[in-house]
Amino acid sequence: NTGIKIRSFNLSRDPNEKVSLAFLRLERSILEHSTAKYKKKRKHLENEVPEIKSVNIKLLKSPVVVTNENINLDKLDLSEVSTEECSTMEAFVTEGDRHLLQIEDQYYAFDINPPTVASASLPDSIMVGYLLYPNNLDIRFGSVENCLVTWYLSTKVFEDYLQAKARMNSVQWEPVHEGFLLKTTEEMKQKLLKVVIEPREGERRGAKFEAVATALVTDGPQNCPYLARHRHTPTQLLEHSIRVVSYNLLADTYASTAFSAEHLFPTCPSYALDMAYRKQLLMDEIIGYHADVLCLQEVDQHFFKYDLSRVLGLQCPPLHGVYSGKLSDSTKEGPAVFYNAHKFRLLEALKYGISEELSSNPALADMWSKVESNEQLKERVVGRNTVFLTCVLERLVPSSSMEDFQAGEGKNIRGEDSHIVATKTFSSSPEKCINDQEKAAKSLEKDAENIINDSNKTEKESHSLETNANTSEMDKISQSTDSNIPEQDIASVKNYTRTTDSAESTPEKKSNNPEENTKVPEEDTLGTVWNKELLVVGNSHFYFHPDADHIRLVQAAVCFQLLQQLVHRLERQGNRVRVVFCGDLNSTPDTGVYELATTGRVDHTHPGWASVPEEAVCGMSSSHGLNMASACGSPQYTNYAVTFNGCLDWIFYQRDQFAVSQVVDLPSHEEVTAHTALPSITIPSDHLALVADLNFTP
Repeated sequence: NTGIKIRSFNLSRDPNEKVSLAFLRLERSILEHSTAKYKKKRKHLENEVPEIKSVNIKLLKSPVVVTNENINLDKLDLSEVSTEECSTMEAFVTEGDRHLLQIEDQYYAFDINPPTVASASLPDSIMVGYLLYPNNLDIRFGSVENCLVTWYLSTKVFEDYLQAKARMNSVQWEPVHEGFLLKTTEEMKQKLLKVVIEPREGERRGAKFEAVATALVTDGPQNCPYLARHRHTPTQLLEHSIRVVSYNLLADTYASTAFSAEHLFPTCPSYALDMAYRKQLLMDEIIGYHADVLCLQEVDQHFFKYDLSRVLGLQCPPLHGVYSGKLSDSTKEGPAVFYNAHKFRLLEALKYGISEELSSNPALADMWSKVESNEQLKERVVGRNTVFLTCVLERLVPSSSMEDFQAGEGKNIRGEDSHIVATKTFSSSPEKCINDQEKAAKSLEKDAENIINDSNKTEKESHSLETNANTSEMDKISQSTDSNIPEQDIASVKNYTRTTDSAESTPEKKSNNPEENTKVPEEDTLGTVWNKELLVVGNSHFYFHPDADHIRLVQAAVCFQLLQQLVHRLERQGNRVRVVFCGDLNSTPDTGVYELATTGRVDHTHPGWASVPEEAVCGMSSSHGLNMASACGSPQYTNYAVTFNGCLDWIFYQRDQFAVSQVVDLPSHEEVTAHTALPSITIPSDHLALVADLNFTP
């Protein structure tokens, strides 16, 4: 044999283990595999098939570096290495580029940590007209954005998947698209899809990974109500406005239980309650709103990492996101904030545990003293794992890429003429979107995965933030004694929940470019010079229990105080600060939460403090000076279930900082109740998305 055969062997061993022991294990694996094949062949062959009793395995050393390009065994002066004296680290890693593995008459070169597809699959629901992408795509020693993803379609139409499965070995495939995202078309209906992923990192190529769908492409639901809403959000807004969306997605961790199917959502067919079905509609709906600020609640950690971050990060303009799981190891869902990376840059992402802040923040000491005076109340408040996710975004000067986008050159991936759709057609200026996508995707996997991995180190760290923000925006996450605070190139904030007057930030890092260091602060139309123009976005999902108005009012009081602390600190640094507070607050317009948000005060006599008499919050008042209003007014309902409907979701904005230019109407009552209640086959959540356009005021 004068060449190299490329095969995959798992040689993951203890670095200090002797090669002789590793080879014994390898020989055992080969013999077990060969024995199984031997027994199978004997059943079909008349002649005796010799059984393999042993395997000759050697480690050979070359005087030169061995590559697949320069290998020629006839010309190499190979010498055998003593496996009793050589460790696996030396054999496979330290000297791996000069070693060959000989198994009988075959020779193998070592490839150390090649880019590898660890897992990938296709969903068991694929519908015409929706985005399709590899499920659970996990790349080791590489990144998703560098992979070559090729989609194939069967040439034949099948009656059902069982027929396709029975004829799998004879299926003929034709390539239909290259790229991470595929938009299915009518021509694909009743056919089978497969995806082939070649992991790449630089010049290195890993073994191709193939995943075949376990379902045919079928028709999806007709006339989803959100499509009519999309007619009011056909494009991205100009730089002087932002579109804010708040949406409770209905976490799969809640929807997928037998109890939910039987008692909470009995009117929704099981297939439409399945996440594989719902996420196609959710993605389609979210993308079509062209949001600049997207506040999501009940986001499954898995859905954030493998779906939202990747798909929204590939939009044009890209949406970067930050996720914060609830303060519980067993609850794998929480709020997420995504933002238009052409309009904003992330400066800080702060995760507050509301109960933790209440009990430890000196500014909330008076509030805490009233709560802890009632032991029953204290236990219920402290037992909540509610988090308040807050992002500080710097408003960016409009760029040429944004102007090009507004001119229609960078169309959204939902559109048929988007450059990443399976039609292989391109928008008039695809390179602009491609460059933006590459920037958005560079840290998509590393940041989110690193933070998830870091969060497993300790119980405290398990509450850390996950983010797919660009690494230039957030270089790393620093662990503080109180919370996990992003450490950026802009400012390193310490003990942010402990004080408002003494919070300090490090000086801005100076660029090597003298022109950047002498940048003049922006000036508004009234003549005030600002250091930066900032947008603070708050997002939370308050406690759900029907009898817990008093708990939610405490949570709201804490959130507004935290917002004020943050705003005061940022303003003292010379910034202009605007605030938007979104969320599923589980509070209707007649509650203290709404009154506190919109009037700035709730008196101690408000009945909301005593929704459960034995847990009453006695003597407490709360106020704030943020001057907020509801952008969408007070809809009849944003949640419509079998046993309840009401307005629970809100977008609060500052009256003196924004002007509402558009509120996208909610679906009609007839559309919502067409299938009795939510979720349904046309509405993928039990909540409705709020969509409002806000203009920046001078």
